[in-house]
Amino acid sequence: MELQLQSQLQSQLQLQSQSHKQIVCNVSNDELSSDKWTRIQLECIKNNHLGKGENIFDIIEHDNQILKSYGISHKQIYDFFMKITYHFDNNMGIHNLSLTNIDKQHIKKIREREIKRFINLNEKHYQCIFKIKIFNDNLEVIRITWGGADMCLFQSISDKKYHGYEYGSHDWIFNDVKNDTWFYIADLLFHQIGKHNFFQGFDSNFRVNPHELIKFFRLKPDEDYSTEKNKVPKWDEISVENINIDNNNNLNYVHNFIGSKYSEIIFGNNRIYYNSEYAIIYAIDKIYSHHVIIDGKKADIPFFMKRITKYKINNNVLSEQLSINEINKNWF
Repeated sequence: MELQLQSQLQSQLQLQSQSHKQIVCNVSNDELSSDKWTRIQLECIKNNHLGKGENIFDIIEHDNQILKSYGISHKQIYDFFMKITYHFDNNMGIHNLSLTNIDKQHIKKIREREIKRFINLNEKHYQCIFKIKIFNDNLEVIRITWGGADMCLFQSISDKKYHGYEYGSHDWIFNDVKNDTWFYIADLLFHQIGKHNFFQGFDSNFRVNPHELIKFFRLKPDEDYSTEKNKVPKWDEISVENINIDNNNNLNYVHNFIGSKYSEIIFGNNRIYYNSEYAIIYAIDKIYSHHVIIDGKKADIPFFMKRITKYKINNNVLSEQLSINEINKNWF
């Protein structure tokens, strides 16, 4: 019976994987042999992705049926979480929000959950925490970045690549602003759901209930959740210099570089002045991001406080940015 179920699952997974081969992973479910499934089963139990009495095929089939009842695919869920990631990255660094006491209580719950896996976990193990709003400010998002990653146990033992930069190194906390409801997920599950149809076992501390996920994010059967992006010119760095406190607020400095007609972006104590050709970032506070978005175009930034960075638009180098339709659409 188990072999029959395994065969049925592998046939189903093969059809599904054809529609989203772009998801990063070294092995797809349909490529796994029986001995590899046995290894994965044992590793999942050892690492608390499954309970001792749970069977991975039963778990996958159970959750497949739930998704089928809603008319939702694993690819839709994966695409939706990739959309969240893109929107988060698009806003991080400029639109960061302060953590509330309630936020800190939820973060504490995440830490307590992580401690069950990592005995020596303490405050030093997470590198940074960001909070922003996305989807027209309807969804608050807190992302915790850890100093290591939870690896996918479907990964072949012959593959020594570290996939932690792609998935497994973040915990995400979501707050539905309108209804004040909360949802937690580790981003290893972004990958495991999308690539392996695996929400983890019922006894896993990190399992996500498919019912709750679909209802919380209000996923729709016929919705295409892929992210619409455009190619836009990139800001090239010209120079970085220390801020002279005496001219910190001296707009003459700005005028001399970009002229008297410009727009301004304010985030915290930091300022961006720009026109169609040049931009200046005054970084008074540390900016916790690899880039900022200036006039819809990406500018990579140094991780320094008290620096002035000058940029010039480069029409010959294009980078991907969220489209206006993507940003304005009510995804949540």
